[in-house]
Amino acid sequence: MSDDWKTAWQPVIDAIGQDIGSETLRQPVDAIEAGTLRRYLEPLEFDCALHYDAEIARAHGYADIIAPYTATLTYTMPPM
Repeated sequence: MSDDWKTAWQPVIDAIGQDIGSETLRQPVDAIEAGTLRRYLEPLEFDCALHYDAEIARAHGYADIIAPYTATLTYTMPPM
């Protein structure tokens, strides 16, 4: 059995512990409304109160309800 896969994965292993995020802040084009967030989450069956209950979100340090990170692209895409 060949160990080529280990060589191919070495850059990934070397990146462990490094911040690979972007310094670019992406703002949504439109306001993220609670109704659109609910419709986004409903078919995914995400049931986290941070996404629909403002009191719970505030109790955890957020200003209001939040969108999950999986919605970042959806809510930051420019209009088409």
